[in-house]
Amino acid sequence: MAERVDSSRLQQYALAFQESAALMSAVDLGIFTAVSEGAADVAAVAERVGISVTNADRLVTVLRAMDLIDVGADGLVNAPDAERFLVESGRDYAGPWIHFTRPAWAEWGRLTDHLRSPEESVLGMYEDLSVDGARKYHTATYSIGVGAGRRFCRQVDLSGARRLLDLGGGSGAYSIVAAQQHPGLEAVVFDLPPVATVAREFIERAGVADRVTAVGGDFTSDPLPTGADVAVMASNLPQYSREIIADVVRRTHDVLVPGGQMHLIGETLVDDRSGPIGPALWALNEALSHSTGVAHSNADCVGYFERAGFVDVAVTEFVPGTLTRISGTRPRVSGYDSGFRPGLFAEKTIVVTGGGSGLGRCIAHELASLGGLVVLVGRTDAKLDRVRAEIEADGGRTRTRTCDIRDEAGVIAAVGGIVDELGPIDGLVNNAGGQFPAPLRDLSLNGWNAVVANNMTGTFLVSREVYRQSMEAHGGAIVNVGADHDPAMPGMGHNGAARAGQANFTATASVEWAHAGVRVNHVTPGYIATSGLDTYPPEQHETLRRVARRVPLKRHGTEAELSAAVVFLLSPMAAYITGASLRVDGGLHNNIGGFVRLPDHSDAPRWDGFHRSEPPAVLAGADPPPRESDR
Repeated sequence: MAERVDSSRLQQYALAFQESAALMSAVDLGIFTAVSEGAADVAAVAERVGISVTNADRLVTVLRAMDLIDVGADGLVNAPDAERFLVESGRDYAGPWIHFTRPAWAEWGRLTDHLRSPEESVLGMYEDLSVDGARKYHTATYSIGVGAGRRFCRQVDLSGARRLLDLGGGSGAYSIVAAQQHPGLEAVVFDLPPVATVAREFIERAGVADRVTAVGGDFTSDPLPTGADVAVMASNLPQYSREIIADVVRRTHDVLVPGGQMHLIGETLVDDRSGPIGPALWALNEALSHSTGVAHSNADCVGYFERAGFVDVAVTEFVPGTLTRISGTRPRVSGYDSGFRPGLFAEKTIVVTGGGSGLGRCIAHELASLGGLVVLVGRTDAKLDRVRAEIEADGGRTRTRTCDIRDEAGVIAAVGGIVDELGPIDGLVNNAGGQFPAPLRDLSLNGWNAVVANNMTGTFLVSREVYRQSMEAHGGAIVNVGADHDPAMPGMGHNGAARAGQANFTATASVEWAHAGVRVNHVTPGYIATSGLDTYPPEQHETLRRVARRVPLKRHGTEAELSAAVVFLLSPMAAYITGASLRVDGGLHNNIGGFVRLPDHSDAPRWDGFHRSEPPAVLAGADPPPRESDR
């Protein structure tokens, strides 16, 4: 015989609000505190909390049916969770948290109306949040947050961490607990400005304001703080859409230092989305504030992490039946030995022209190793694709754009495409160029024009369009890679004229564009051992080998030494430098001859952090061999 179907389960759901009301009233009245402090029967409870014996009997009976109160040998006793979290004198008292959803009761009664409404906003209930509203909300949730923070510190080894990024950190509970348990750790709470104001109050009271800061911002759209080796985003998962969470995870990946970890803690569904009920209800709650929030499954979250580039992605139970922790590690960028701190250019987009070979290739590798998203620009797809593959194999991020920098329409389109795809351009390295030896007497107009177009006009066109389409509104830094044209360049007059124009353009742009927060600087390489030297005709090879004799340091420079100068001028450390020309020439410019003969030596240390360096064959044996102390 088939099992008879009745309405008992449906009635239970329809009346479920009554259990919630009973719990909240018990907390209001202090029932659990009274029982903990010795009220052993209904009469004692009634007297203690100031209600009639009849009403006390009604409420205690319901609490017993809900397994929140029991009867022991000596009378009434609290269930273990009620004793820990609902007794007012307890360290983990969570009474305010029990009540923080109470204001939504009336709105849940209007759920049908909310579901029918087409209104939608990204921030939902936080759209018009005030400081007072944030204070009330996070005062209610702080005790639960501290407990969750302790659990996080038990589950995640923070002993070697230096900087924690707490996304949507609210009161800062996770950061506060982490700082208290790990004296060497700094943390930044990144949340909406009213919330950050309140977080600073909690941080100050906890005595960790020297190492924990709160920064106001919207993590769904604003740039994220950089340089963290651990990021946590806890208990706000159902408040946002899949697209927003995926984007936040991706941007967090990009601002973490290589090897850094992200931990996403939230209410998640099982992979087939059949439950549990908690995450589903939290997402349905977002209908009341008309946010974009939905319920996310474990599989959804793993996908967000993997598409962002995280490795070792794992799903771990955080609070059984309530919260799950999804974690992943940003791969370490292998190989390049930069002298600058990891993550220096995290969440920055930097364009490198001539990025498919030589100096541009090295510069692109170093910028990518420091967290930058590097856009390689050049004329040859094959060269760009090769460097892109190298950088991505090392764990870096890059894009490519094929463009002839001498073609105005092509430059306008290329820069526009970069901005459309990636947003503002933070840095530009004008490295593309080319020249050939020729005395002025034998130089054709076509040869002159080609070199001037490559080495001066191209710099102007790319710089102008990057400024017009991005930096004029957002600021940025430009570094132009030139050549030493002063006092003259015999045998390459076309290049000397172009480079002199490039240097003057740098100085002029640094003045005209300073008001927009744009710095423009110039790097002047000396004799650098780059693969481009192998393209010179054989009759020039001996000259290329001998020129280092004029250099006071008695050697050619490495690509990495030139790259380090470019990186410095792009970095925040050069914030007060603009219109400057930095020579990287081993002192060559200052050796104008005279009465002192420079002795031969091999004492000059060198820096060569480029793990994929391809020294030019033409210079084989021309310089002293590296010393053991060289890098």
